Amino acid sequence: MGISVKLKWKRTINRLRFLYEEYELVKDLTHEGSAAFQEYYEVYCAQNDIDRQKLNEEHAEKITEAYGPLPEIPSQIPVSANSANLVLFDGAAEEEESEYQLTQDELELHESFSKVFKKLALIYHPDKLKKSSTPQEKLDMLNAFKKITGAFEKRHYFVLLDYAEKNNVTVPKNYKQQTRWMKREITKLEGKVHHEKKTYNYLFAEAETDEERDQIIRQFLKQLFDLPL
Repeated sequence: MGISVKLKWKRTINRLRFLYEEYELVKDLTHEGSAAFQEYYEVYCAQNDIDRQKLNEEHAEKITEAYGPLPEIPSQIPVSANSANLVLFDGAAEEEESEYQLTQDELELHESFSKVFKKLALIYHPDKLKKSSTPQEKLDMLNAFKKITGAFEKRHYFVLLDYAEKNNVTVPKNYKQQTRWMKREITKLEGKVHHEKKTYNYLFAEAETDEERDQIIRQFLKQLFDLPL
């Protein structure tokens, strides 16, 4: 095997790791921006004599199309020129994943990494703790076990690779197959990050001035209620 194969594998791991971290950060920012957006939206409407209740009633069908039968208008809508096809992050991604059929690569990788996981589980399982272990050592062991278990279940194999390296556990050498699979994961994650960054909550969290916040609210009103900007 040429050294370039392993270098590509390593670069791809780093890219995938970064995207997972970015996605979690973006989701946190989106969540943090939710309440702030809603509060600012309500104040903006009040200051500009915009009757939110009337808008809700007049555009009930469109709101339902965008969000489903929710009691209030959520603020997390992707910015899109096609406002008729609004999509809310409401768990659909999780449902799709539960119905997803694994590829042959994924099945084989999961099997190969299950061996890594089992070896790590033998090392980090709480039952392996010594009686002389300190409370901190017990906590560290439990946290590590939870982390590797979650990583295996979510197919975050790079976490298992990190722990395997620390413990001199042999890892799968099918670098080309791993790289092929990780590239597909990278494409999926890039799409999720891109989608999340176009939500109003995220954009609002990123806004630095009231002028930018006002523009976001105007875009929201234009997209959902067709109010002039």
